[in-house]
Amino acid sequence: MASRRVCIIGDSHTAALKRGWETLRMEWADIELEIFSASRTLLEYIAVEGNTLVATDRRLRNYFAHSSGGKTEIAPDYDVYVLCGLGLSPHNVTYVYNRCRAFHHALEPKLPLVSGAMLRAAIASQLDVSDAFRMLRTLRQITGAPALLIASPLPARARTKEFWPEVEKNGDVSDLLSVFRSVCASVLREMNAEFIRQPEETLADECATRDEFGRNAERLFPGHPDDYSHMNGAYGAIILRAVLERIAAL
Repeated sequence: MASRRVCIIGDSHTAALKRGWETLRMEWADIELEIFSASRTLLEYIAVEGNTLVATDRRLRNYFAHSSGGKTEIAPDYDVYVLCGLGLSPHNVTYVYNRCRAFHHALEPKLPLVSGAMLRAAIASQLDVSDAFRMLRTLRQITGAPALLIASPLPARARTKEFWPEVEKNGDVSDLLSVFRSVCASVLREMNAEFIRQPEETLADECATRDEFGRNAERLFPGHPDDYSHMNGAYGAIILRAVLERIAAL
């Protein structure tokens, strides 16, 4: 079988995928994988020049060269593109939840009530302005190749009280996560892209990642303490396997 070339573009969450790839690459010998990663604030300096994505900032070029093994431009000839993190997160829904409530949610007298359809529309609008969707639109200017999107992981159980205390207290986490995943999937289908859900085996429960995956977390550069929002190479291998299995089915 001919090799399939996969390009991963993302922020600090790609570090876990890169570490996970070290344990998977022998098993997936037919995959050529290259990673272009940088801090999210620098990724806004990607621009289209001709049919290529280029880094218009020296710092971004350095990040790309470091993560990809020397490349600083993203070509249009990969078989599949994977976007990782980039502000696509279940946390997106809390921005909407803190400003309005659907009729079936725990009521907050100070917030307006909206229909389920209006809630979905508001969440879709919030996702549309994320860096992940912006990057996908930029990518679509150079290629129509299949694209897969991975959201930032749910926080480890040790951090969920900081992440969405009000939503969890009200018992609305499950519903909001369901809407988040559904909206992601439906919007992305229109852009020849797919949403990859966080694998069940990494979850402590419906709204948190198992703490073990938040320990010794991978970051773009070493020296950061575990924050239980970033995950380690063991998590990276599991989510990357899900991605590769989906790519194999395309």
